[in-house]
Amino acid sequence: MNKNENRKYEESSLDGVSAAGSRDRRLDVIPGSTAPNGPDFRAAVMHLAEPALARPSSTPETAKLFPTGTAIRQSASVPINTFNTEKMEFTTEVNKATWKKEGPVLTRMGMYHPLEISHIRFPCDRLSEVLDFLEEVFRALSLRTIYHDAPLAASCESLEQLELRVSLWKDRKDSAEAVLEVQRVLGDSVLFCMYAKRILNAVRGEKLELAMSRHVPMPALRKAEYTLQYAMRETNISEDPVVSALEIAHNLICADRHDARILGLESLCIMTDPGKTGLETAERVARCVLLGEAASQTNHAVLAPIQERVLTLTVLGAWPGTSIREAGKRDAYLALVTVANGLRLLAPADLTNALNECVRLTGVELVEVLLAKVEEAAHHPHSAYFALEALEALCSLPAVRGHIQVPLVKHAQGVGSSSHAALASVSSRVLVALEA
Repeated sequence: MNKNENRKYEESSLDGVSAAGSRDRRLDVIPGSTAPNGPDFRAAVMHLAEPALARPSSTPETAKLFPTGTAIRQSASVPINTFNTEKMEFTTEVNKATWKKEGPVLTRMGMYHPLEISHIRFPCDRLSEVLDFLEEVFRALSLRTIYHDAPLAASCESLEQLELRVSLWKDRKDSAEAVLEVQRVLGDSVLFCMYAKRILNAVRGEKLELAMSRHVPMPALRKAEYTLQYAMRETNISEDPVVSALEIAHNLICADRHDARILGLESLCIMTDPGKTGLETAERVARCVLLGEAASQTNHAVLAPIQERVLTLTVLGAWPGTSIREAGKRDAYLALVTVANGLRLLAPADLTNALNECVRLTGVELVEVLLAKVEEAAHHPHSAYFALEALEALCSLPAVRGHIQVPLVKHAQGVGSSSHAALASVSSRVLVALEA
């Protein structure tokens, strides 16, 4: 190839690069700018900052909720504007007990906001009424709620650790219409459908039983237990299913992985709930967890760590041999639920033994820990609720009744009356038990 040919080849290559560059610049058109061929949709999506895809408006208040680098959601069940559960602390600077009632402002829904199926539309002039409905629904469903004014939203957490977000937007097509959207952030999807249905139906004005009771009535439990025992007689099962379940739970909570430990604690929560596993099974598991008793055909040494780990988590907020920082809030919460479920199933003599076992393993009185959690009812209503459930069971012991202060329980009752129906209910039951 001579020099002239080389020069022609280089010029043609440069022309190709410049042509490609012009094509790239043509694709880089941002909405609102002018270009010979008009804006390109793909370029608009590619060159907008990621938070802008989720941002309903560009106001400073909204920008604070969507920091730079926020990842676009990957599934329909996870909202774009997710919140960190570890930071769900009620402080006077950020979190409020309700929305701003004087002139609430709706944010216009973002162009690329993927609206959930669980949403309804209503006229904007009903906004104040809808906000009042939502507050009452959150209270009746015993949801721990953090309210946001810009954009209008509420971050909720249920007693079952289900996290959801209720958002209110102004419709993009009709400025006189508003949209209420319920999104699942974390937790069981079936449980989310139950909560979302009640929230949406309440806003529609339908009359529904909002309160979701955790406990099945005792006559229904006994009838179900009898039916289950009759069915088990007809089957040939060589192994005791309770023993197998306890061994699996033991292996999980003793694992190195944190997610395995959480799964083990969740299993114990379910197994100590008579509404899910039956009275006989729940009582056997409760005796293993609180008293350290071995179930039939079970080696006591194998299941002994279950008692130590659950009680240590409940009292000290840490796994045995670790610091508090190494255990998450969810760990201690699940352990508290397990203990509260178990105490309700023990006889008074066994309750005394359970309290002694707690002192032996941790060196701390369980009643003192429960009362401390009740004191924090305004900040942690869910933990206060389960602490009061445990205290209700312990009220059968005269020594414990004399330890519980009536003003403290009334304080929790006041918190529940304003924002947490389940907390108000259990507080009333404890007050009745103290007067007995």
